[in-house]
Amino acid sequence: MISNLSKGETETLFFNYQPDLDHTLKYIEKKHGKDYKAVIMPQAGLTLPVIDLV
Repeated sequence: MISNLSKGETETLFFNYQPDLDHTLKYIEKKHGKDYKAVIMPQAGLTLPVIDLV
């Protein structure tokens, strides 16, 4: 998670702290390989996901 929260606060919320987008993308690529899909939510706290149950 990229946030204004400190690393400690982020990890207290059980998120993986990342300092910026470049570090985040490198982390995801290392974890999931080059063929991954991601959703970038710039205002995640204001976003409600819609789940298609069909």
